[in-house]
Amino acid sequence: MLWDRKWLILALMVCGLLLALVNQPAAPTRTYTATVPIEIRPLQFDQTGVSTSSSLTVPSSEVQAAVSVDVAASTAQQLGMTDGGDSLLANLTAEGEPGAPVINLSISGDSPAISDELAAYASNYVDYRRKQDQTRVDQVLASVDTRIASLQARLDELSHELDQEQANHASTQVTTTEYAAVSDLYQQHIAFRENIVLGNSLAETNYLLLSKPFSQASEPIPTGTLRLLLFPMAGLLLGIALALTLGVVRPKILGRQQVEELGLPILATIPKVGRARAVRHQPLLLQRRSAWGAESISMLRAELRIYV
Repeated sequence: MLWDRKWLILALMVCGLLLALVNQPAAPTRTYTATVPIEIRPLQFDQTGVSTSSSLTVPSSEVQAAVSVDVAASTAQQLGMTDGGDSLLANLTAEGEPGAPVINLSISGDSPAISDELAAYASNYVDYRRKQDQTRVDQVLASVDTRIASLQARLDELSHELDQEQANHASTQVTTTEYAAVSDLYQQHIAFRENIVLGNSLAETNYLLLSKPFSQASEPIPTGTLRLLLFPMAGLLLGIALALTLGVVRPKILGRQQVEELGLPILATIPKVGRARAVRHQPLLLQRRSAWGAESISMLRAELRIYV
């Protein structure tokens, strides 16, 4: 089936080769990839104050937040880019370093200048995260200061009540007990505030650029060579599929049995002698019985007898 339509397969292979030669792509350019590691140790708040995270793995939420729309926009404005940071976000990726509190920021492009873009973005991201933590610290301090002011006012009230009770020679046991409890709570809040301020001052280096961005260039993929291989191969496969389809839809009749299976009457066959002297019968005339057909058969028989 395939051999009978070998020219179709060969023609499609040649078409694929010509198409690959005509549609040769432009010379491919190199791809540059720049990477910078950033140490990430977010602040943590507990009952004792604020501390630096000691985890050896950066949370996935922190890794995802490293690709920031706000940072990309500010970086684009800083670099004079007019797309609002869309190109930065499209080529920027963040991955956590296994077993270390480090995020690797990477960016790819077709120019070595991507190292400068990544350096600007990484620096802005570090400043952005430091400001976020500072905002959290300020909010906690504001809440603690409000509570301290409230406790201070209550202590002043209790102190005034104690003075009145002592002046009136009344019992001061209840007031004294409450004053001691409020005073203890007040001292706890004062210590809590001091720990927050101290922890925040020690955590100024929670976000650090561990090195400058380092870039590497990858060799371009020879797409032209791939086309020369893939297009003819695609033509071969398409030719085989088309040959098989035609063989099923429009099969060739090569024997008497195939003709009889189609329900057509065979009026005559003629032997075909090849170079190897092998004789095989091929259908010669396919026609329904009629006066014209009977006359044709008679003439054919007469000619065969003369040559035989």
